[in-house]
Amino acid sequence: PHRSARAMSTDEPPDEPAHLLCPITRAMFRDPVFVPCSGNTYEREALEKFWSSAPGRARDPLTNVETRANSRVVYTNWDKRREVRDYLDARSEDYVPSGWTSRAVPAPRSDGDGDARERGRGLANGAVKASAVLTVLAIAALVSASGAKGGTWGFGAVGARRGTPRMPNVDEYGRAVELRAPAGSRVRARKVSSGTPALEITVPAQSVNTAALLFSVPWFAITGTWTYGAWNAANPLFASFSLPFWAVGLNMVHQSATSAFETTKLLLTTDQFYLEKTIFDRRMFYLKGDVADLSKAAVETYAYVNGAPQSNLVLHHGVKSYVLARGLHSSEDEFVADEIEKFLKKYRRARKGGDAVKIDTTTPFFARARM
Repeated sequence: PHRSARAMSTDEPPDEPAHLLCPITRAMFRDPVFVPCSGNTYEREALEKFWSSAPGRARDPLTNVETRANSRVVYTNWDKRREVRDYLDARSEDYVPSGWTSRAVPAPRSDGDGDARERGRGLANGAVKASAVLTVLAIAALVSASGAKGGTWGFGAVGARRGTPRMPNVDEYGRAVELRAPAGSRVRARKVSSGTPALEITVPAQSVNTAALLFSVPWFAITGTWTYGAWNAANPLFASFSLPFWAVGLNMVHQSATSAFETTKLLLTTDQFYLEKTIFDRRMFYLKGDVADLSKAAVETYAYVNGAPQSNLVLHHGVKSYVLARGLHSSEDEFVADEIEKFLKKYRRARKGGDAVKIDTTTPFFARARM
């Protein structure tokens, strides 16, 4: 006969060994499964009901310890099934364990189905979390499109907000003429021929860096797989070792995205320079400074993808540097760098107070070092 849960928990029959009873139902195991993180065995149906009724993360019913990565995967305890089977075989055929409707032992439910569902749920949750993190990082990467420290950041349309610094136009300094760029180039260079000397360089959005973008797909796949496995391992802290690889992948996406959407405008005069970066006609970065602090514009290689160098055209401003263009052809990089270099050499004024400090050469060097 079927007993109540209270009777089963307080009046355990002496002929049913305790090691064959489920800790939850106090009835003999029919489909015993064990929790991997603790090794404790329970009746499958009772454990699933316990987890579905308990709020929050999955916990072991006996230890109250959270399962690893909130996993609800369980495995059939074949040793316990054999013990139950041997116990029943040693009893008469009329014997029915307490709480059972018959002495027939049901076949175990396939663990593979549960594992597949759990893994699918885990992968889905992991994908959602990873997507959220990548979205935040992508927004941060977009905000840092210039890769520079300093300057003024904003998300309003250029000149739309009150108090927003205005980007001057080269035509305001005199009659501007177009400089001949390499054939097929979209880079535009204009220089004042009569009036106050000024040079304007405009680098429009380029095409997507397909090589870097395609390479980032397997990169993220491998990094994501390793991170997921490390997170579900014995020590989830190992997953932190993947952070540099995520950073490299995000940098590749960042380089591809900014080259496809970012427009850069640089204006040089005899005393000031202006640098503006826009995406979809919205200002992302603005900087105004003393042209005497500019040292050079140079092409710098930051990485190699499939053996091909990935270079940026960089403007050096004192100890800082600002990316002027990404993904340009080498002839375009040289054209822009040469025009900037020629203008700086011709019109850049020496910094105030920049006279060299004279040192008394009669004083020994080691003595001067202590002064």
